[in-house]
Amino acid sequence: MKKIIIYLMFLSCSSILPQEKVNKATYTFKVLASDTSSFTENFTQEINEFAEFSDLIVLFNSKYSYYGLEPKEDFASFADERFIYTPITLNAYYSVLYLKEKNVFYSHAPLIGDKVVIDDNACVWELLDESKIINGYTCFKAIGKIKSISKENPNLFSKIEAWYCPELPYSYGPSKYNNLPGLVVLAVNQDETIFQLTKLEFDVNYEIPLDLLKKKSMTIYEYDEIEY
Repeated sequence: MKKIIIYLMFLSCSSILPQEKVNKATYTFKVLASDTSSFTENFTQEINEFAEFSDLIVLFNSKYSYYGLEPKEDFASFADERFIYTPITLNAYYSVLYLKEKNVFYSHAPLIGDKVVIDDNACVWELLDESKIINGYTCFKAIGKIKSISKENPNLFSKIEAWYCPELPYSYGPSKYNNLPGLVVLAVNQDETIFQLTKLEFDVNYEIPLDLLKKKSMTIYEYDEIEY
């Protein structure tokens, strides 16, 4: 039951401030199998199997986005014990609140109780002229880098290829793929994990939980110093 509660945190609204209309972007995900993949064959299969039972969704308005998992109809399979580590790979073990104005992320994390982690280690984007049609949307390519926060590997970066749609003027996307001049329609992390927009809904019956903004906090760098 504890695991189920963690997965569904973004559906809990313990403290909701008055807010504007909310929109919802739904993404599917999969991992490409390759000889150079950082994932084992079994873990690749596990992530792709988990995608049969779960979507990734982004709730958003003009100020915030909220990213997390949403189970499909087969809730029992979604909450299966064998998928306990899969959301970590998708940066969705805990739901993530993004503040557009400050370009920072708020999220819960293990080992710090009721505190939240403030993460300003945002993706740095290079916008390119290359374009293509994806699911009927005219999208443009961007290459992003997210720097490692680890003192042991300070020069490591995660590389992101994102395709965003300026016709959808919302600077949000799955995971930490925000702050682009359009909604992310397709993103590829490290040439192996693919996120693709499958559905876009406007004025949905959801509210974005903003209670994370009221909690005690620590920085992502302070959190990285905690010994497990």
